[in-house]
Order: sequence, then structure tokens, then C-alpha cells
Amino acid sequence: NRIQALFGAWLLSALALSPLAQANGTLLIVGGALKEENATVHRALIDAMPPEGKMVIVPVASGRPAESAADFVASLEKHGLERNRIAIYPLAVRDDEATPEVDESTWEKNAWSEASVSGISNAAGFWFTGGDQVRITQTMRSEDGEESPLLKLVRQRLASGAVVGGSSDLRLIVQWTGVPRYGTSSFQTFQIAMFQNGRVEFRYQTVTG
Repeated sequence: NRIQALFGAWLLSALALSPLAQANGTLLIVGGALKEENATVHRALIDAMPPEGKMVIVPVASGRPAESAADFVASLEKHGLERNRIAIYPLAVRDDEATPEVDESTWEKNAWSEASVSGISNAAGFWFTGGDQVRITQTMRSEDGEESPLLKLVRQRLASGAVVGGSSDLRLIVQWTGVPRYGTSSFQTFQIAMFQNGRVEFRYQTVTG
């Protein structure tokens, strides 16, 4: 069992992963943008993959989902991963006007598609592109905390030995979803966002008095 954390903190809470000590796979955590020429990190990701299955790129955090996914495909190929071992999972919350041939906003509910998730059930790894990691939370869990089929698969594959990684935009976000309020039947959802410049934001979604 091994857990690797490289170069800072990524939004682990968005994935709602099980405690790290229970994971049998690898977490590859990259703070900030991952440069294509960074062979160390790319090889660490590739080498952590089990011998069977594909690396699944999930571009949901990016403001240019299709392009960021394609860019990372090219980076993986450059560092030795064969194209037939790479897949893109179309998940996004907004359309990128720079790619008129595809409307990425139609990908928003794909985390909940059983058919789509079944197509990557043997994934050797998942890579979440950089951007706004809040979008991962928005698309992979419901407001009441229910896990999407995609999120369940990520957790299952990590426990089975896959690698899960991603890059951040130089901030750490910790989210509490559906936390019961003591002595009541109400539930609270809120976040703390910590930025590289020292700024801290408290964000509230469903906190009741």
C-alpha cells in the first residue's frame, strides 16, 4: 500500500475519499499547474497504474474542458503512455466557446450516468485536471450528499490499487456536506477555502440557524 503526496495540497475532500490508511492505491497530489515537461510527475502517475485498465482524464474543474483533456492526453503520450490506455470522461459544468464543435455544458450530468461509468469500470487511474475544484463537488455529489456512480467508482478503484491524481489552482478547499446539527434534524453544508496568498474564505450553502 502506498500513498504519494507531491508538491502541495489538492482537493481531496471533493472526492470524499475514504481515510488514506484504508486506500490500497496511490494518490498523486499536485499543487498548481502541472507542466508538460515535468517528467518526474508524469512518470510517477504512469508508473503507479496497475498493468491493466486505462488512465481516465476528468476535465470537470477546467474552464476549457475539452482542450485541457486533450492537452493531458498529449502529455501522457509524450511521457510514454500508449494512447489505447488513455480515456477521457466527459464531465464539465460550462461550455468553452473556443471549442464550437462540442458543447461541454451537456456533460454536466455524466457523473450520474450508469452506462458511461460502466464503460470505465476497470480504470487503472483517474486524473482530475486543474481549475476550479468546487466543480468536482458540484457534479459528483448531490446537495444532500449522495454520491454519484462516478465518485463511487473512483473510491472503489483507489481501494483496488488504482492511482488517483490531479492538480489544483493553488488553493485548498475543505467541504463539509450534510453535517447534522446537534440536537436538531437539520443538516449543514459549508466550505473553507485557503489561498496561497493567505486569504481564507468561509462559504456557506445550506447552514440554518
